[in-house]
Amino acid sequence: MRYLLFLLLSATFYACSLPAGWEEIDTKGLPERAWLSSVMFDNDSVTYAATYAPNIGLYKSNNKCKDWKTIPTGGLGNYTGPIDKIFAFNGKLVVLVQTTSEFSDFILTYESGKWDTIYQSSNGFDIDNIYFETADKGFAFVKKSNAYGKRALISINGSATNMVAETPYEYYNSYFSSDTAYSFESSKKENAYLATSLKTGRQYVHKLEAKAKIKYVAVYGNDELLYVTEENKKSSITINNKQISMGEYADYTIKSVFANKNVIMAIGYMDEADRITEDDYFFVSKDAGKTWVKEKAPVLLSAGKCHLYNDNSFIGIGYMNAIYLRK
Repeated sequence: MRYLLFLLLSATFYACSLPAGWEEIDTKGLPERAWLSSVMFDNDSVTYAATYAPNIGLYKSNNKCKDWKTIPTGGLGNYTGPIDKIFAFNGKLVVLVQTTSEFSDFILTYESGKWDTIYQSSNGFDIDNIYFETADKGFAFVKKSNAYGKRALISINGSATNMVAETPYEYYNSYFSSDTAYSFESSKKENAYLATSLKTGRQYVHKLEAKAKIKYVAVYGNDELLYVTEENKKSSITINNKQISMGEYADYTIKSVFANKNVIMAIGYMDEADRITEDDYFFVSKDAGKTWVKEKAPVLLSAGKCHLYNDNSFIGIGYMNAIYLRK
């Protein structure tokens, strides 16, 4: 209760004093006090949002989020889980539904009022992550729901699926770039990642020099792997085994990182005794981590749901129906 009260008070305060460069997205039309599971901009005018509490729902805005309309989810049938991820392609959606069932997750498409299932996990597998290049072509990591079975990378073309490669169970925390799928091993013995070509299925294991556990990953520049490790509550950012200094901000704990060809962005906080009283901060580097700019984030951000949009814009999702755009 104390934490929820803090979130409500912080949302009220920040609504009146947004940091420069941040824009609050109007959420009128979304359920009051909704908890968002995913937000995706199809273009500068059309936006989709999915909620998982108090009810599971999917919504669309056609006018830069000035108002929202409900997308009927009756076509989802008896799927009981939230829409965990949305890809939008000129009005056609691809969504990942992670159900409360132990044995099945679903990938579905939606267009013009019609839902179609293009993949359903089975035999005790669930879907760990998806990446779609178009509305008809994508990839998915699937894994045994008991966490100790084999993992597999599959390709999806329409309703047809093919095995790209299998991965050992100890590799997890999957991540996609435009042509490579990464999965990570982080144990007491070593850190390593397994890279799988999306085109050929060829794999190679790369052992990392990092001694601390890998927490977050992104791809920077021309498919250069960027990852964050944490040790003794201090975070380090590394690009291709070269550690990047955050200078005066080195004592901040990083809770997520984002990157493209030119920019690195990170969400972090100063780890103190009472996390409830702290703020989130937003860090930006436009020179491969040589220099950083720190900004106060509008609210506490739900890091796992935030993402980049249109290369240099950032979609920040806060708790309880809060969406922010940083350009």
